[in-house]
Amino acid sequence: MNYKRPVQRTEETVPFPKGKHIAKIVVAKLDLSKEKNRRMITLRVTGQLNEVAYYNLPFGTTLTEDQLGFLLASIEDNGISIPELDYGYNEETIVFLKGKQVFIDIVEQKYKGKVQGKISRFLTQAEFDGEDLTRDLFQNETEVMNPDTELNF
Repeated sequence: MNYKRPVQRTEETVPFPKGKHIAKIVVAKLDLSKEKNRRMITLRVTGQLNEVAYYNLPFGTTLTEDQLGFLLASIEDNGISIPELDYGYNEETIVFLKGKQVFIDIVEQKYKGKVQGKISRFLTQAEFDGEDLTRDLFQNETEVMNPDTELNF
């Protein structure tokens, strides 16, 4: 081995385990997809134990507004007021997102042969605390649609 003086110590990082976590957005940048045809904001978030996960927020899709809305709701539920900005693919949005605490849901995904954690969505406080309103709606629907109930047509 030939000696080459190190110039920067690399931090040891670990992926987030599957489940819900509190994290902090440490990097937010304007980016392009690999195909270079879709604009997106790339986020790097970290946890208290130096866990790391990434999230790409693509622009120009039918889900963009909802995804950005839940990201901002997660920030708001962590005690930050959401200022009147033109949120989108712009520097103003990037500056606002950096350093904000969020709630995230991690799922496991294989990438280049390794299983790692991936941010599936940003959560509101209610979702983070375990209140799944969608599940409650379906549960009520299931109770109404009980197969033992006789239908009077």
